[in-house]
Amino acid sequence: LRTAPYAISFLHVGAATFYDVGTVYTDFDDAQLYQTVGLGLRALMPQFNRVVYRFDVGVPVDGSGFVVRIGAETGQAVPITRSEDQLYEFSVGGLSNQP
Repeated sequence: LRTAPYAISFLHVGAATFYDVGTVYTDFDDAQLYQTVGLGLRALMPQFNRVVYRFDVGVPVDGSGFVVRIGAETGQAVPITRSEDQLYEFSVGGLSNQP
């Protein structure tokens, strides 16, 4: 789940909650799924590019600790309005259910 963006000068910021599950294994029989829940902040500067900067804090469901992840992602839906997309040559945001 994510919030609607808040425009602060040239910066769009928002928040997200997430649930993640996954694993890494060398033998399928030894695979064990790990689950995490967390909160994240999202920042976007549409004047410069369409890269969403993310800061996520996750807590494993089994209570074994926490992780912090900072990254730049471009393959996720970003809350950019259609009118902003019209400033550029192609649509990368502007989800149909957003103003």
